Amino acid sequence: MPTYIPQPWSPERLLERRRRARLTPYEPLVAVAAAVLAGVAADRLLGGGGLWLAAAVGLWAVWCWLWRAGRDASAAAVLLLSVAASAGAWHDASWRWFAADDLGRCAQPVAAPVCIEAIALESPARRAAPEPSPFRAIPGGETSRLELRVVALRDGEFWRPAAGRCLLTSNGHLLGVRAGDRVRVFGQLSAPPRALNPGEFDYALDQRAQRRLSLLRCESPDCVTVTHPGGWSLRRVLDGVRGWGEQALQRRLGPHAGALAAAMIVGAQDGLPDATIERYRQAGTLHVLVVSGLHVGLVVSAFYFIGRMGWVPRRWSLVVLMVAIAAYALVTGARPPVVRAAVLAELMCLALWTGRTVLAMNSLAAAAVVVIALNPCEAFRTGAQLSFLAAATLIWFGRRQLDRQETLDPLTRLLRSVESPPKKLLRATVASSWLIFLATVAVWVTAAPLMMRQYHLLSPVAMPLAVVVFPLVAVSVVSGLLVLLAEFAAPVLAPLFAGVSYAACAGLDRSVDLAAAAPLGHAYVAGPALWWTLAAYALMAAAVRWGGRPRVRRPLMYAALVLVVAGFAPAMAAVLQSDRRDGDLRCTFIAVGHGVSVLIEPPEGGVFLYDAGSLGSPWLATEKVSSVLWSKGISRIDGVLLSHADVDHFNALPGLLERFTVGGVYTTNQLLPRRLLPGEATAPAELSRLLSRHGVPVEKLALGDQLQLGGARVEVLHPTALGVVDTDNANSLVIGMTHAGRRLLLPGDLEGRGMEALLAQEPYDCDVLLAPHHGSPRSDPPGLAAWCRPEHVVISSAAGVYPDLASESYQEQGATVLSTSADGAVTVVIDASGVQVTRYRDP
Repeated sequence: MPTYIPQPWSPERLLERRRRARLTPYEPLVAVAAAVLAGVAADRLLGGGGLWLAAAVGLWAVWCWLWRAGRDASAAAVLLLSVAASAGAWHDASWRWFAADDLGRCAQPVAAPVCIEAIALESPARRAAPEPSPFRAIPGGETSRLELRVVALRDGEFWRPAAGRCLLTSNGHLLGVRAGDRVRVFGQLSAPPRALNPGEFDYALDQRAQRRLSLLRCESPDCVTVTHPGGWSLRRVLDGVRGWGEQALQRRLGPHAGALAAAMIVGAQDGLPDATIERYRQAGTLHVLVVSGLHVGLVVSAFYFIGRMGWVPRRWSLVVLMVAIAAYALVTGARPPVVRAAVLAELMCLALWTGRTVLAMNSLAAAAVVVIALNPCEAFRTGAQLSFLAAATLIWFGRRQLDRQETLDPLTRLLRSVESPPKKLLRATVASSWLIFLATVAVWVTAAPLMMRQYHLLSPVAMPLAVVVFPLVAVSVVSGLLVLLAEFAAPVLAPLFAGVSYAACAGLDRSVDLAAAAPLGHAYVAGPALWWTLAAYALMAAAVRWGGRPRVRRPLMYAALVLVVAGFAPAMAAVLQSDRRDGDLRCTFIAVGHGVSVLIEPPEGGVFLYDAGSLGSPWLATEKVSSVLWSKGISRIDGVLLSHADVDHFNALPGLLERFTVGGVYTTNQLLPRRLLPGEATAPAELSRLLSRHGVPVEKLALGDQLQLGGARVEVLHPTALGVVDTDNANSLVIGMTHAGRRLLLPGDLEGRGMEALLAQEPYDCDVLLAPHHGSPRSDPPGLAAWCRPEHVVISSAAGVYPDLASESYQEQGATVLSTSADGAVTVVIDASGVQVTRYRDP
């Protein structure tokens, strides 16, 4: 007898579909959150102004009419469109609307003196001094950071109203200021620095997302005085609790362990040195230093365990738990990861109260709507994106694990129930470690595209490290909370809990140190293109939604394989570009502030740098140079030419050695010491050790030497092998590059007798000149301009340093002058048709 196969339209198949629909939870807030994100993204990309608000009102009216008419499907679609329009209007107000008297409207790139009165929004956060380094030209000390709400600006002898939020940074430790206090500040006002290089992080946009358009800098805490102490307010109470917790942890655990515990428990990350943060970033465990879902989950678990002990009625314990969650989120600063975790925990408590089932994705969508409502600009910040991405991955992973547990047969469950306690403990430990590892792998794979694009970093060591880190963080957080509880209620017990917390923090720190230094533990990458990142997440979403269907699974696998192969396109393009023979010589004068770094891409392939450093932070100089290299897909530097022994010309090289493969270093006889003394700790000596440790060969150059850099002829014009008796600047390596009948001159910081020796040679007519010594008048701009008669001059300096004095001399000779502080990175292309000069920003 033939078997009856139900057709798609048969009653049996329809009943089966309805049964499956009842088993699948309906999560409407996911659609609402998607509409909110779509509206925010549309406003950022397209703008719209008041049109969003008008569209929202009109769509709300249409929805009311459709709903009354009983057209539910159409009403739902229009409702989502109205939600998207409302979100676009809210983002427009947060991103583009600022008060007419906002202090940021008069802030300029060059700092200017100002006197303001403002309300402190928090207590000053202490930032640890950077570790001593011979590569730092200006030693850094401890600083304090304070967020202010401006209320008045002094204009001569009068005060006029002002508005806006700004970030104050003061040297030293700023004391005596609490949230709500009115303070008077004498400082230097400036606008947040913009991105001046391709691929560089734009700090100005990041501050604008937090509605801050200005920065203040004070040389001393004495420049800040409290004029009117603040009264009682919730912000002041929360600020006091946060400060008390940070001080108590540092007092009980010591400076380093206390700062680590304070970062994990009360969200005080400013107390950690930059070197510590960098180690945790390289190990892929930076999230443990930020109060997030893990930390909130530990706090919720601790309170929930206490509530289950039966000391108070069940519903009262839920009320206490919900209050504790909200209070903890507020005390730790209500950052997006904390808000997300707090909303999930609050919804869980409400579900336990009402006896309903928690819909995880629905709750996550609600958390996203809350975060966007607080600040719609968070949708474009990488921290919030990673937080929600990790949460969604863990929800998916948890569902898969629940499905797997349900497949265990009854006999296996019965046998496991009668095992001995040690065996049960061993099995539970192994199973928990395995689950932590698998969950970390899932999160790592999901976050990898975004991490590669935004941070150019992959840390595979984070996957096995999570098995060790998770229990250590749990012990650190729980014991740290017990330290605070004992400090408040029973101080005699505080040393006991402090000892446990200190041991856990020390173990965590040691584990991260070993992981960060492990071979192949982390790698820096150029990062994929935006389209590749979006396509990767689209495939992930499709796999989660439809991957269980056999007809869909195979096309998804093929698409993923194609995408992985396409991910190597930037690297392959960089290889092809390094081997190109298109006849172009490209030189990019990177904007590094008061310093020099020139990226040279010869016509026949290869990548070279002339100097790589800045007067400020070595890490910041490394970031700026790396951003330009990564934006071009470069992972190897064939050679670095170092001009002289000032750190603002080579202090980025140690960081570049960690991120890129360097083929060799070319310099003068005067830069690196001929013989290293055991106790010598100067910057050239440390650089020499680093080059030797990384196996980078060093070649010495002198007057008359010639090089062939990928088809471009390089001639050394200064110094001689013996140099001149003067400063390091006077012995700068001066090179002239010739290609297609055009010349480019790079003189470093040449001045004094070195400049006299150069000008005594035959004139060197050039098309492009790097102004020596950042445009300093000590480098004889009139004499040099008459000697080489450049058509284009690039000044590499910080804003407001020398350019006006030097520009006049070069302009009198008919040259076009550009400055990296105003124009950003300047790119010069030399080919048979001539010289083309482009700038990254329009000043």
